[in-house]
Parts: sequence; C-alpha cells; structure tokens
Amino acid sequence: MARLSEKFMVGPAVSSRDRYHITRNSKGVFTFNRKLFEDMGKPKAVVFYLERSTNVIGIQKAHPILREAFQVKAKADRYYQIRYWQYPFAGL
Repeated sequence: MARLSEKFMVGPAVSSRDRYHITRNSKGVFTFNRKLFEDMGKPKAVVFYLERSTNVIGIQKAHPILREAFQVKAKADRYYQIRYWQYPFAGL
C-alpha cells in the first residue's frame, strides 16, 4: 500500500530576539520587541498607515513634532509601546 505524505514546510523555530513581534490590545496600545524597534532606527515617534481594503496597518518612523505622530515609549528595556486612540482602527 502506498503512503501519501505531505512535506512539512515550516522549518525550525526562530528565536524571539531574531524576529519581529508586535501586538495590539483592546485598550489602544501597540507593543513591539527590541528587534523591531532597533531595525526601525529607534524611533521617538511613528505614524500609522491603514490599507482599508485589507485592514493592514503600517507603521513608519516619524519626527516627534509631526501632528500625526505618536510617541514611542520604552517598557522594561525589552519592549516598546505606542498608545493611540481607537479611531481609525476601531473596527479592525
């Protein structure tokens, strides 16, 4: 009897220090790891972009003086946070 096998395509786990990690909670806080913070150039502020057709949120480093910029704050030397008001992401 022939076996039908499927190749496992995922590969080994990558350490959390070596990958990007970002979350968003219900209180309007994005939290992300040091790897992402450093690769973004250690921003003091960021701006958000929203692709409405796919509900994809983008984040880009920005000058803190911009009216639309949100400040990035360090938490526990490993994580960084951005607080925003629910609009425009309330429905996502």
